[in-house]
Amino acid sequence: MEERDLATAASVENERPTTLRNRDFLLLWVGQLVSQLGDRVHAIALMWWVLEKTGSATLMGTVLIFGTVPSILIAPLAGGYVDRWNRKAIIVLADLFRGAVVLAIAALAIRGTLEVWQILLATALMSVVSVFFGPAVQATIPNLVRRTEITRANSLSQMFTQGTGIVGPALGGVLVVALGVGGVFLLNGVSYIVSGISEAFIRVPPTAAAAGERRHILVDLVRGFTFVRRRPAVFGILKTAAVINFFTAPFAILIPLVVHDLLGRGAESLGFLMTSFSVGFLLASALLAAIRERKRKHPLIILGVGLAGACLVAMGLVMNFASYVILMASLGALLGIANICIMVHFQMVVPDEVRGRVFGFMTTLSGGLQPIAFGIVGLLADAVPVQAIFVVSGAVLVAGGIYLRAVPWMKSV
Repeated sequence: MEERDLATAASVENERPTTLRNRDFLLLWVGQLVSQLGDRVHAIALMWWVLEKTGSATLMGTVLIFGTVPSILIAPLAGGYVDRWNRKAIIVLADLFRGAVVLAIAALAIRGTLEVWQILLATALMSVVSVFFGPAVQATIPNLVRRTEITRANSLSQMFTQGTGIVGPALGGVLVVALGVGGVFLLNGVSYIVSGISEAFIRVPPTAAAAGERRHILVDLVRGFTFVRRRPAVFGILKTAAVINFFTAPFAILIPLVVHDLLGRGAESLGFLMTSFSVGFLLASALLAAIRERKRKHPLIILGVGLAGACLVAMGLVMNFASYVILMASLGALLGIANICIMVHFQMVVPDEVRGRVFGFMTTLSGGLQPIAFGIVGLLADAVPVQAIFVVSGAVLVAGGIYLRAVPWMKSV
C-alpha cells in the first residue's frame, strides 16, 4: 500500500510542468515580486522617517525589535496551523491584511499625524501576519514543483525577489525625495493588495495533515519539535541560521548610520548600497539556478558563512562609499548562497505534513537572537564606533565557518 502511494506521488510529481512553465509557481512568484518591490521601497522610507524624526539608533533598533519579536514568539504555533489550514488562504489573506495596515499608515503619514507608536503598532501587526505567510510560502514551494527542481525553484524565486532589491532601494531613495514617506507607504500598501489578488489564482494541493487526522495543536507542536531535535543536521542548521542572523542584524541599523553620519550622504546613497547587496544576492541565485543540482550543500554553506564574516571585517576597516558598494555586493552573494542551500535542505528532508511546523521553528530559532542583536547594537551604536561592531561581528562569523567545517553532522547536509 505504501509503495503504491509513493508511486502515485512520484507520478503526480512528474506530471508537473518544469519550473518556468509551472503556472502555479509563476503566480506565487509574481505575487512575491510585486509585494517584495513594495517592501524594498517601504524599508528605505521607514528607516529614513525614523532617522529624520528622532535621529536615534536606539529607536531604530526598537522599531526592528517590534518587527521581529512577535513573529519569533508565535512562529512555532503559526507553523502548526500552517500544516492544518489551507496554505493558499493563509498566503492570500496575509498579503491583503498587510496591505490594509500599510494603507492606514500611509493615510496618517499623508495627513502629517503619523507618530512613532503607530509605526511600532503597525510593525508588530505585520510581524504577526508575516509569521504565518513565510512558512506557508516555503512549505508550499515543494508542492508546486518537481523534487529535482527544488533548488532551481528557490534560486529563481530568490533571484527575481532580489531583483526587486536592485530596483527597490534605489527607487525608494528617489521616491522618498519625490513623494515623501506617505506616498511611498501608499505604494507599498497597493503592492500587497495586488500580490494577494495574484496569489488567489494559485492551485495548492492539500497537506497530509490537513486531509488526515486532526490532533491537538500542542501535540502537533511537540511532534514537530521532536522531529527537529532528533535530526542533528536539521537542528544544527537551525542554530547556524540563528548565529548568522544575530551577527548580520546590525546592518539594518548600522548602514543608515554609516551613510548619514560617516559618509555624509543622503537617502539615494542608502538605497544604492542596499541595491548593491541585492545585486550580489541576485547573482548568487542565478548561479545556483543555472548549475546542476548538488547533492551536498555543506561546502557552499561553510564558504558563504566564513567569507561573509570576512566582508564584515573589511567593512569595519574601510570607510569609503566605493568600497562599501563592492563589499555589500559580495556580502549579498555569499549570504545568498548560504541561505538558499539551507532552505533547499529543509524543503527536501522535511515531510510535507510537518513542514509548516519546522519552518515555524526555523523562524523562532534562527531569529530568536535577532531582537537581542537589535537592542545591543542600537545601544552600542550610540556609544562606540560602528566600525568596531562590524569587525567583531565579522570575526565571529569567520570563526563560525571554521567551526562548521569540523562538526560531523555538517557533512550530511
